Amino acid sequence: MESLQKQPKSMEELPEEVLAEIIIRLPAKRIGQLRCVCKPLNALSSNPSFIKSHLHRSIPNNDEMLLVFHNRFCFEGGKPITAHPSRSPHIVNPNFIKLPVNFNIPSAYNCSSVIGSVNGLICFVVWSSIVPGPDPIIYIWNPSLSAVRTLPPFTIRGFDDLYFRFGFDPKTDDFKVVKLTRLLHKYVHYQSGVKKNCFDWLQVEVYSMRKGSWKRINDRFPSHVVRFSDEDVSITGNDGHDGRLHWLCNVVSRRAKQTIIAFDLATETFSEIYLPDSIANNKKEPRKQVLGDWMVNYV
Repeated sequence: MESLQKQPKSMEELPEEVLAEIIIRLPAKRIGQLRCVCKPLNALSSNPSFIKSHLHRSIPNNDEMLLVFHNRFCFEGGKPITAHPSRSPHIVNPNFIKLPVNFNIPSAYNCSSVIGSVNGLICFVVWSSIVPGPDPIIYIWNPSLSAVRTLPPFTIRGFDDLYFRFGFDPKTDDFKVVKLTRLLHKYVHYQSGVKKNCFDWLQVEVYSMRKGSWKRINDRFPSHVVRFSDEDVSITGNDGHDGRLHWLCNVVSRRAKQTIIAFDLATETFSEIYLPDSIANNKKEPRKQVLGDWMVNYV
């Protein structure tokens, strides 16, 4: 009888390792529902090590889904994401992901775009179509836990030509958002007198989810890049899940017209991946997609 009386009477009295072994076997949505039960469950579900272990345990047991992210959408009746079973990609699962209803998005922000999705988190940006307007706002959304994080303001503000990428650094277990800022200059050609455009890439900013803040990095986006396509529809959104982000770019170069610029989320440095000549010098503008662990370039 004495031994029975010493048994834990509530979940709070369970050892943390025992509680983790029980909870890790539950689906993510059920874990999200349990966050409000007690403080230990809330702390456990927010622990980066637990999240990583739960993800690795869940992947082999879950049916694969293809998530198609549409570049622009409206929260009022819009669908930024459609889910398709990998075995039957022509079928749409309307109940797989539902838009959150608790976003307090300012009324001035009438445009939205999905930046990317990594390890169950979805990152998107909202902005105003009025120019000049307020700076965009970025959110990181966990549909399973119904949790939303609003990112703080940028350190470089007041520019309209912005580009974002979302990725995961496996070396530090950190989710990061990369922000590129392009500045447009107009000048008159001294011989022809024709007005022309000139672009400069400003200092790159990186947001760390672990630190909860933006910082400027030393490495610059390559200056020979003229532009890149940021309007694609992404399949699975996995660019950045392995610690690297990629841009398919048009460049000013005698060697080729297109190239791939990569960004290492751990070292926070850029590098260049040269395309095959048949693609790099193709007159048609190529596109880049990520399908599973494969990067696909097509024209």
